[in-house]
Amino acid sequence: LRAAMTVVMRELNTATLLADIVEGVPVSYSTYVGYDEVAHHSGIRAPDALTVLGRLDRQLLRLERAIPQAPRPYEIVVLSDHGQSQGRPFRQRCGQTLEQVVEQACSSESGVIAPPAVAESWGEIGGWLTELSTEDSAGGRMMARATRSFVGADGVALGPGREAQDQHLAITNAADADRPEVIVLASGCLGLISFPRTPGRLTLEQIEHQHPGLVASLAAHPDIGWVMVRSETEGAVVLGAEGKYRLSDDSVTGVSPIAHFGANAADHLRRHDSFGHCPDLLVSGAYLSDEDEIVPFEEFMGSHGGLGGAQMHPFAIVPSGWSEIAAPIVGAAAMHHQLKAWMVEGGLPVAQSPAALE
Repeated sequence: LRAAMTVVMRELNTATLLADIVEGVPVSYSTYVGYDEVAHHSGIRAPDALTVLGRLDRQLLRLERAIPQAPRPYEIVVLSDHGQSQGRPFRQRCGQTLEQVVEQACSSESGVIAPPAVAESWGEIGGWLTELSTEDSAGGRMMARATRSFVGADGVALGPGREAQDQHLAITNAADADRPEVIVLASGCLGLISFPRTPGRLTLEQIEHQHPGLVASLAAHPDIGWVMVRSETEGAVVLGAEGKYRLSDDSVTGVSPIAHFGANAADHLRRHDSFGHCPDLLVSGAYLSDEDEIVPFEEFMGSHGGLGGAQMHPFAIVPSGWSEIAAPIVGAAAMHHQLKAWMVEGGLPVAQSPAALE
């Protein structure tokens, strides 16, 4: 898999971009995921991860050298949508997975399950094959035939991703009474805990009634940074071992559990809390500020997707002649709008934005 992501996919991505440049396609996009894959397993500054970055630099040089041969002018934009934070996994630190910690603290007799995660890299490959198989071309039709037996509800699914997708669908489609009582999912340093037998989002008070002590034990765990939950009386609150942060008015009781998670942590959590599918409990691994390390719930040495450390520092490299930004860019939606604004300034076609980003 790592060879596919770091070599095969890299070369295919570059070949696709080069073909678009020669053809004169107005705007072309591609995703290089090699560093992300290697840094997950080796660490963010490991020699093999940095080697992947060096080889990516050479791909950008190939693109730059092809531009003078194109039938139209091109600019290169490099966008890193997230950084990665170094850190030893939760299980290695405390000897238990998040699922086991939840199971130990729960009063549930029905068990706690943790469906297998859909591996990010397998998802990238599946997404690429799905897109290719839908093209109206000889290659697209050939790919559609080749991947027919691997197509699921969300497109082509290969490797462990297929099993995970099937299990997720089985849980989603089951009747409420047949669903597990507690589901624990891990995504980088974020843990998502849901109680699917009860429709809608459970409140702190309901969870405390069903599973006394669960939330308190999670908030007090030394390798957990904070727990976000919706209270019936206070709205969304973030709980830590020594204090509480109320998102509705930014009031703090005791020590703020998000003090070391960045200046925009509260805004990010408010946005997350507004999502219709926000989990009943959102849990973050601890951030060790002295070591600049995060505690991921997945078995990764480098992780992203939450708050704390270098994962919160993406970047964009754009032409120096483009207009300056009017305000700091915070979050994916703001980056999306800024990229669209630059495209409009350049007279490029702009697609309609999804309603969620407006």
